[in-house]
Parts: sequence; C-alpha cells; structure tokens
Amino acid sequence: MDEALIKQVVEGVLTAYAGKTAGSDFSTRSAASEDVRVIPVEASGRHAHLSQEHVEALFGTGYVLKKKKDISQPGQYLCEERVTLVGPKGRLDNVAVLGPVRKETQVEISLTDGKALGINAPVRMSGDLADAADVFLMKGDRLIKAEKAGIVAQNHLHMTPKDAERFQVKNGELVQIAMNTKRPLIFQDVMVRADDHGALGFHMDYDEANACGFETGDTAMLLKSGSPAPSTWQNEERGGVKAEEQAERLEAKLISETDIRKLHQQHVSVIQVKKGCVITPLAQDLAREKRMTIRIGQ
Repeated sequence: MDEALIKQVVEGVLTAYAGKTAGSDFSTRSAASEDVRVIPVEASGRHAHLSQEHVEALFGTGYVLKKKKDISQPGQYLCEERVTLVGPKGRLDNVAVLGPVRKETQVEISLTDGKALGINAPVRMSGDLADAADVFLMKGDRLIKAEKAGIVAQNHLHMTPKDAERFQVKNGELVQIAMNTKRPLIFQDVMVRADDHGALGFHMDYDEANACGFETGDTAMLLKSGSPAPSTWQNEERGGVKAEEQAERLEAKLISETDIRKLHQQHVSVIQVKKGCVITPLAQDLAREKRMTIRIGQ
C-alpha cells in the first residue's frame, strides 16, 4: 500500500476524532477501496422488556409504563419503572425496564449476571427465545415467573440500509468489530442488523465492555472477513510487512500471552489466524508492545 495514502487515511481519522489517545487511530481495507469505518459503541446493562400481561401482573391492572427518556434506537425508551430479577442463587435489584411493551417478555443479562442468579441463559439475538431461561421478576410483594425469557444478548451492529450500502455489508451478515479502547480486541461473528429504524452503533454487554476497557465515547472499526487488523495492531512504521519479516500461520482456536511470547522469541513479527480465533486481551497487549502484527483470515 502507498505510504502517502496511508498517511492521508490516518490524518483523516485523527482530524475527525481529535482528542482520542495516541495510537488509537484505525484504518482498514475494503474490497473496493480504502475507507474509514468508525462505529459508535454502546454498552448495555441488564434490562427487561415486558409484555402487557406481565406489566399488569407486576404493577396492577391497566397499568401503563411511564417513559423516562429515549434511548439510542428510535422508538425505544427507558421507563421510570424498575424490577428485581430473582434466581436460585440470588437477586439483582433496580433492573431497568425498556418500553414499549412487547408481545413476549425478554430479560437481557450478562453471563456474570446469570452466574449471580444461578440461571443458564443462552447467548441469543433479541427475540430468539426458543431456549431462553426461566427467570422470576419481582416488584414489591408481587412475584411472577417469566418462562423462556432470559437471554444473554449477542453483540450486534445496528445500522440503516444506507449505512449497509456505504459499508458494503448486508442485513444478517457476520462481520468483525475491532475495539478502539484501552485493551483493543476484535469481536468475531457480529451480526449486522440493518433496517429503516436502526441507528448506527455496536451494542455489547458490560462483560464485553470490561474485557476491552471500554469507556463512554470510545469507538470501534468495522472489519470485513479477511481485512487486516486495525492500525494499533500493525507495525508502527505503517509501511506494511517487510520482506525480511517472518510470518506464522496459527490454526489454534485460542491465542494466549504465552503463545505471543514464544512467537516473539522465534522472531515472528506477523501472526495469521483464522476467523473465529479468540485472542486474549493480554496476548493483544503483548503483541502491540512487541510490534507484532495480527491478521484475521478466513
């Protein structure tokens, strides 16, 4: 790649996102052209979407949820009401309720929340409740059992059809999201949800946010399958891989800090891994420290 073009792309990112920490600029290569694919990021805490039946069971006959404020996705809002989640091992108080009401109650928690409650909630896209966990909801002295309601929401990328066209992706496509955070990592198999009511944003839960050191205002980069890792993982000279640099292709499903250290001792500077490979945060930190490039392939 031409160094002048790289410089132009990087300067564009820095100009658009002035104030971000040094070394956090991202650039990526699309199939047709160079383009900067910066994505807003949101971390969602535990919350409940209630059916009208369960609204009335918890708050009284004919009760209507009270809107507190709009949230990022058009048409959805935070309600004034709060509920308590109850499981075999514990309870979680002050859980947010989101409106409007839905046909079926859906409770979205993290894996950590599931352990605290003692329930085995599956990782699923919103609305996929076929094998969801049963969970109890409580308000005051009222307790109800919401059957097949509890899930760990799979991270996903909201956008409009126009965004999808611009990013050259389709609704339902699986992409990679590279986090521009204190501990950068790449989320694999992120589903694109493109519809006319979508607002551009990558949504993850607090477990995932904590894993990458996310702070409000941090952004991410959309990567297509086979795209190079973001520039924070590239050799700092930004001139691509030199002929004398040694590459290593790994078939492992998990790359740890120990793996990176061994490869560095073998003078490996470019690591190629398959799509779906999990790279631990410590491995990412060490690779960046040693100026080693990690590339995600098919």
